[in-house]
Amino acid sequence: MIAANAPAAIVPGKTTSFGPVTLLEGISLTISATRGGGWVTTLSRGNEALVEDRAATLPWIDPRGPGRLAAKLHEARPTLDQKAIKGGLQDIFEAVKSSPDSPALVSAAVERAIGETAGVKIEMSDPPVYIIELTGGERLIFQNRELADPRPGNLNDRWLATHPGDALDATGKDFKEIRNYWFGIAERVEPTGVGSQWEPVAEALQIRLAPLPVGTDKDSLLKYGLFLEEQPDKSTILWVASNIIESVLKDHGKSITDSTFPEFLQRDRDLLVRSHRFRIGKLRCRAWGFNPDFRPDDVGITNLETLVDEDEGDQP
Repeated sequence: MIAANAPAAIVPGKTTSFGPVTLLEGISLTISATRGGGWVTTLSRGNEALVEDRAATLPWIDPRGPGRLAAKLHEARPTLDQKAIKGGLQDIFEAVKSSPDSPALVSAAVERAIGETAGVKIEMSDPPVYIIELTGGERLIFQNRELADPRPGNLNDRWLATHPGDALDATGKDFKEIRNYWFGIAERVEPTGVGSQWEPVAEALQIRLAPLPVGTDKDSLLKYGLFLEEQPDKSTILWVASNIIESVLKDHGKSITDSTFPEFLQRDRDLLVRSHRFRIGKLRCRAWGFNPDFRPDDVGITNLETLVDEDEGDQP
């Protein structure tokens, strides 16, 4: 096992490596910084590397570190006792954390945030949402853009909201280290609410199209806003006038110039052709080409507001 004075292996001011430190049975542990950010932990016997483990954070900060390393070393050397390996690693890491030199390798903010992280879930909505579950039962929720550009104010604000009066004071570098650790342990899950900001918009567009008549010539775009065109291969495209689409988008505070809406529609093959310009007599109009199945049959489809008004009217 590690000697009591092992933390002396940390060289004051040396921020790129730690060790080697004897673990057990001639096996030593070394930790080095990687070029792209993160750390590589090497367990070796003499000049033979038995295990290399790459992670976004130092293994004594990561609560899963000892167990993960012990499992890897036991796999490489099955004759070694896995519990003894894990115990030896925990002794080393506890000694390191109590050393006055360990803050030179990782900040207190990184150690605290990672130490209090119980789990990470990525809700696969569009865009994804990141939910950080803390050991105290609190949650930190981040939008995709906030982790794509990790500004420390976003982390510090959410942390203080769950720890009133006990600020984290993370820097931008700290946030990147914490974020990379979260990425490494994250679990992808289905969204609990709407999967995309565009789902209610697409549904509203379907409701708008349902009662409209559909013509089979281009003039129908001007008369009704819909034109069903038969292709040479006998397939059909339902052309929807852009002004109808724009009206629905405005109702939801969206713009027709936002390219992510047609991208969303194309993902499920609801939209077949993006905006196309038609000449009808002396007029020109734009329309989007949809899969005809996107427009539901008009079977008394109505909107929620109408339903609510009718229910209220029936009450005494």
